[in-house]
Amino acid sequence: MDLKFIGSRDQIYQGTRNDFMFNPVTKDLMSVSGIDYVKQKVIKVLLTSVGLDVNFPSYGTSLDALLFENLNDPNVQENMKNSIIGALTYTETQETSLRDDEHIASIDALDIAISPEQQSVALRIVISLRNNQTITVAVGS
Repeated sequence: MDLKFIGSRDQIYQGTRNDFMFNPVTKDLMSVSGIDYVKQKVIKVLLTSVGLDVNFPSYGTSLDALLFENLNDPNVQENMKNSIIGALTYTETQETSLRDDEHIASIDALDIAISPEQQSVALRIVISLRNNQTITVAVGS
């Protein structure tokens, strides 16, 4: 794990990773890597509004603003896709990992399913990694 403790009363950590999950067997907190890291990276960028991170103002998407537009408008859906692709592209340029199973090589599919009755949006993103693995990240119902 890439953590280094700072000498203080609170023992605050610093490091290059802040991606964790619970081990399904032991329930211990563990560092995330590989496919799980990529999935978390994608979900984090989708949930972050562009401009929210003052250190990386280009990080994030404009999905929060677009969700209040007319979702049946093809231009809004195209803007959503462009926002997601732009955010993932930017995120990849900032990536510090050297592992090929943690780098996005391409976005192979990006599907947006809108349900006006349930007032919900579901996203399905198919991603190829540099190590030639393909993963699917699905968000929403």
